[in-house]
Amino acid sequence: MTANYQASESQRGNQFHSETERLAIANQEIEEYVITRRKLSLVYESLKKEQQEIWEQRYIQGKYDTDVYSDMGLNEKRYYRLKGEMIAVVADALNLI
Repeated sequence: MTANYQASESQRGNQFHSETERLAIANQEIEEYVITRRKLSLVYESLKKEQQEIWEQRYIQGKYDTDVYSDMGLNEKRYYRLKGEMIAVVADALNLI
């Protein structure tokens, strides 16, 4: 005699098929997004005005570095120093360092 294998609902594998499980995971992802958004808002408020302007122009508006420091009237060296400090603060706040 040989065993006859028939798939049952409990043998679907690692995939989530329950609507409740899907909603719980989506809810958790939204909570993580909200926490990250709050952290970034706090970091933004703690930056120098020049660094806030760099953030806005470079990462929100999508301008190139050369356009940003030209628009702001900064020399290249000062711009990259301010930008580097800003990125270090963001990385530290998000525990990326």
